[in-house]
Amino acid sequence: MTGNLQASVAVVEFGDFECPACGRAEEGVREIRKKYGDRVRFVFRHFPLGRHPFALKAAEASECAAEQGKFWEAVEKLYGGQSDLSETALIRYAGELGLDVPRFTQCLGNGSTLARIQRDAEDARALGIDRTPTFFVGQQRIMGALDPQQFPYLLEKERGAAPAPPGETRPGTTSMSSGGGFGDPNAFGQFQSSTATCSEADALKQQPAVIRTPEAQKLFAEGSKTFFIDVRESKDFETGRIPKAINVPVDKIEERLGSLPKDRDIVLYESGRSSGDICAAGRAAGRALLSHGFAFQRVKVYQDGLADWERTGLPVEH
Repeated sequence: MTGNLQASVAVVEFGDFECPACGRAEEGVREIRKKYGDRVRFVFRHFPLGRHPFALKAAEASECAAEQGKFWEAVEKLYGGQSDLSETALIRYAGELGLDVPRFTQCLGNGSTLARIQRDAEDARALGIDRTPTFFVGQQRIMGALDPQQFPYLLEKERGAAPAPPGETRPGTTSMSSGGGFGDPNAFGQFQSSTATCSEADALKQQPAVIRTPEAQKLFAEGSKTFFIDVRESKDFETGRIPKAINVPVDKIEERLGSLPKDRDIVLYESGRSSGDICAAGRAAGRALLSHGFAFQRVKVYQDGLADWERTGLPVEH
């Protein structure tokens, strides 16, 4: 926990350090912690997904860092280092955080923090959570990233001081029924899914085709036959993108379906600097298109992303 430990409102995150969606959400959460730390209690709870091979050991690493008073520093380091969460990397990160590395290594190897992590995961399942990140602002559940601009309304709604702004309903946000407690799984209704999350169920859905740089370059050369979509946040898109690409952040993809062409190849890409696993932004956006009638042969995910595009000397627009 961090922030105001006496606050009446808690923000609880159930996260997975190998989940790309959690990594993308961290910047916004960090901004909220900084701005509202005097009014809110922030709690992190572990929910490492089984399909992420390094997630459990990374969770252990964070708890070993907590034993030396640097849990939140470890959160930032682990989310920022998702491209390598091997045990060797975890020990390197411990050194970069200024931890006692021999003590950290012993903790990481003896499994002393596993029970705590497993309790968090059991609570997540009891609450019906099936994806990360999942947040609770008091008794309001949000699946996907917390929006720093919307957070004040969520906070005031929980305090009972003000309703959400007229006409604005955040997808995936619901309150508990009156009288339900945080630990009561029966207090929750059904929640809308979000493309900006990781879940085990996503692995069972139809997946878009994944292409590498040579094929992406070939499709780019075909000009108007191919439609490139950058699924990063707008602030990242503005720093550089594939020429003529449009920006549709992954959590907005379903809102823009009507404006996307079904008669052209669509190539979805992101930075290429983080995990390209099943819940990476590009693949999540691709699944959303496939589930809404876009032809499989038309939807492609450029896994190497902008980083490899630049590395190979291909043009970038600013």
